[in-house]
Amino acid sequence: MQPEENKMKSSLSSTQLEIVNHDDGPILVRAGPGSGKTRVLTERVRRLITEKNGPIKVLCLTFTNKAANEMAERLDDLQNLNDRAYIGTIHKFCYELLQSKGSRVGIDENIHLFERHQDRIQVLYQGILKNNSPSLGFRFQNEREREKYLNEKLERIHEFKSTFIPPEYVKDSRDREIYELYNSELRNSNAIDYDDILFLTYRMFCENPKILDFVRRQYEYLCIDEAQDLNQAQYSIIRLLFDQNHNNIMMVGDPNQAIFNWSGASSKFMDQFLKDFKPTVKNLKENYRCSREVVRLGQKLSGDNISLEVLPIEGESRIIVGIDEDDEARKVADFLQDLLKNGHRDIEKISPENCALIARSRYVFLKIKDVLEKREIKYQFVTANQNEFESDLIKDFDLCLRILSNPRDRLHFSLLCKRWKLDNLETSFEQKIDIFSLKEKIFEKPKIVVLDAIRTISDKLPLFNLEGAIDILTQYSRNIEDDVERLVVISDVSELERKYQYYLKSEEGNSHFLGTFLSQLALDASAKYTKKGISLLTVHSAKGLEFDIVVIMGMVEGIFPDYRAVKSGSVAIDEERREAFVSVTRSKRIIAFSFPQNKMMPWGDEKPQTRSRFLKEMGLI
Repeated sequence: MQPEENKMKSSLSSTQLEIVNHDDGPILVRAGPGSGKTRVLTERVRRLITEKNGPIKVLCLTFTNKAANEMAERLDDLQNLNDRAYIGTIHKFCYELLQSKGSRVGIDENIHLFERHQDRIQVLYQGILKNNSPSLGFRFQNEREREKYLNEKLERIHEFKSTFIPPEYVKDSRDREIYELYNSELRNSNAIDYDDILFLTYRMFCENPKILDFVRRQYEYLCIDEAQDLNQAQYSIIRLLFDQNHNNIMMVGDPNQAIFNWSGASSKFMDQFLKDFKPTVKNLKENYRCSREVVRLGQKLSGDNISLEVLPIEGESRIIVGIDEDDEARKVADFLQDLLKNGHRDIEKISPENCALIARSRYVFLKIKDVLEKREIKYQFVTANQNEFESDLIKDFDLCLRILSNPRDRLHFSLLCKRWKLDNLETSFEQKIDIFSLKEKIFEKPKIVVLDAIRTISDKLPLFNLEGAIDILTQYSRNIEDDVERLVVISDVSELERKYQYYLKSEEGNSHFLGTFLSQLALDASAKYTKKGISLLTVHSAKGLEFDIVVIMGMVEGIFPDYRAVKSGSVAIDEERREAFVSVTRSKRIIAFSFPQNKMMPWGDEKPQTRSRFLKEMGLI
């Protein structure tokens, strides 16, 4: 054993060390916030790779690219890491399997992924329009009714796919027909949607035992992070890959942090794992990250009972009350500026990067963003989806990239034509789309620039190089007259270049292809959170992050908890409470809660606000 390994193991608690040294057989680790679960998971992977004899390989599945990147970075000192371990999200793992083995379920190796909601809505709409069947009831008074109908049907299709129900087993004839039309339209564009990734992988394994056996023989050990976020589809795939005889599984999770119920995720699959595999169970209750005050408030929400005496740092909680939302924003900014200027006894050095504002909804940040900008305080706004461009120029460029990669992609071609106001450009399914034929139909400078940039990529295919396109887009962006538009375009071009550089780094030594770049974009593999200024985070995007100082804003009934949960009752409120717990435990030292006493409604009325029930549960009011 190397000196570094001795040092590492000596700094682990006895329970952490037992988990790291757990050998064969299943193990379930219940790990609360700040308990060192990522470190324990990482060090167990390190031990398996370095101490096990033979060509064993570890499959390590996470639920975010951020978690996968963090784990890979902690292990980057190991030689041949990629040969000994697969570290990534379960969707990325299954998508790569479909690309390499999916021909058995009708998947082309160059299949494209439609992950965006608006794309899937458009696929459904086109499928229904082409069929034009009166039995579908597709007759509406206005666009709002149509959008509601499409969203409802798309949600039904999501429910079917996430529970592995194919169209032929759907009982309702209308739902079955719409489901079939949607799938048919996807195939016409040589595409699958996000739900298909798991559904088709499951089907491929069930219908092709040799493929399943091949994948099972590749991986001797499975490690799963954030197990409370598993859903039925994910757990079903895990049960195919591993069973009672092939059972070297480690699950790590915290039922109190199960906040993705809306996607079918549930901590009940941790309980199911107990029944199916009868694992060794270990509990990591020690909190090595948070202050006594943060842990005390978290316990009020979770119901856990952990000794606070072992926590060396006292910490602090604060209530910030504003007369209205403008006043709340000013007082929150005052609170942060005071800490940044004068410091705090429990924090050695306070910087904007160690401060975060968290809210249940991103709309809570509208006022505080204005205040921070006026005071010239740096901040970054982070949402759960990092892969949407804001400028029309780069949105159009993104559509053209997709069409260039997949000349059968009628969905994105149709969207581009609508954006560019081009009519009557329908092509037959057999006919490939020539995107450059549009140049004779457009006259606006931004559209011409987009096609010129795309031409620099097309000329080098099949190899992919984005540098020439980025140069053209950058040069154009610098000459945009409108200041706001110029700033947005420059920001988008910079983000596009960052994603491209990440792709080059991740594919180092390999040939570069447009299809693999777009696949990486679709799976958001380059979304890597970096702290720059004060972080403004929604609850779901805050998960897994930590800060010295956290302010949870908008703590009123109808915002946190959400108004839909208030109407729904106890089960939904329980989920909101878990979200409050996750928000509180993002803080290491100081936690503050803010709310307005009144809120100005869009129609001009002022409405009194009721303080969140969670403030009362925590004993703060």
